[in-house]
Amino acid sequence: VQVDMRVVAPSSFGAALQYFTGSKEHNVNMRSLANELGLKVNEYGVFRLADGARVAGETEEEVYAALGMQWMPPEMRENRGEIELARKGQVPKVVGLPDIRGDLHIHSEASDGVDGVGALAAAAEARGYDYLAITDHSQSLTVGNGLSVERMLENIGHIRTVQEEHPGVHLLAGAEVEIDAKGGLDYPQGLLEELDVVVAAVHSHFKMAPKEMTERLLSALSNETVDVLAHPTGRIIGEREGYGFDMERVMRAAKDNGVALEVNSFPERLDLNDVQCAIARERGVTVCINTDAHNVRQLDNMVYGVATARRGWVPPGMVLNALPWTALKDRLDL
Repeated sequence: VQVDMRVVAPSSFGAALQYFTGSKEHNVNMRSLANELGLKVNEYGVFRLADGARVAGETEEEVYAALGMQWMPPEMRENRGEIELARKGQVPKVVGLPDIRGDLHIHSEASDGVDGVGALAAAAEARGYDYLAITDHSQSLTVGNGLSVERMLENIGHIRTVQEEHPGVHLLAGAEVEIDAKGGLDYPQGLLEELDVVVAAVHSHFKMAPKEMTERLLSALSNETVDVLAHPTGRIIGEREGYGFDMERVMRAAKDNGVALEVNSFPERLDLNDVQCAIARERGVTVCINTDAHNVRQLDNMVYGVATARRGWVPPGMVLNALPWTALKDRLDL
């Protein structure tokens, strides 16, 4: 990994920070706007073209203000309309890490996780979470030590018992439930209804034709017990492209059925990606930013999912796990 270090004077710090955190396209647009205003922008500051006098540079806010713009988070600096909004003072509020109230997709030692429910609950309490869903794998995912019906029922009971020992966080008994090739779910309907959270997921038959995959996903989304569609495209960065399907139809079905599309925070997934997050926002589709953690440390991956959602300009009001406990409880009909 190559790392470049740039040292600038304090008077230029904001300009350098802005210059190196936006995309090339964003910065080109910034320089063009500055030129129209009789200014020059670079990593050292904002200067008048007429006499070379510095007019800004110490802070990012100062740099943007010199161009008649509202400051915006770095994740938004992609030249996707943010400059025009900033000139109008209409930069939208996007979700941030402090908005996250819990995690609705994690695994315990009951399936393929490392830590027990108690350790995960303690970690959630330490992070100030309101709630945490334990979503171990369902029975057909044998590679993930999926839980049979009997084992899942035992796991629900275990989660309820651990809850008594951790009153500082609301523990939800859930499951990451396999979607079979026909769009059916991996547990009987009665068990699905007993779970607090159902996270439906595809882990097989990735090479289906797009039309068939679309119907598979639509069928799963039509099951009234499904709350979240996990890692919707199935991509693994650097290893596997996502499977093909009609994203528009799936997003429409998710919205119609009240299902959140996951922004999986695992660094190898980041699924949905930022562009798909933007599409979800535009379509009014709720997202859920989860870690898919398999140990306590991986709960810290939440920052990557939040950053991805921020790049898609997703506001807190469109994030399922930014809801306070009482609102989430109502949303999940608990």
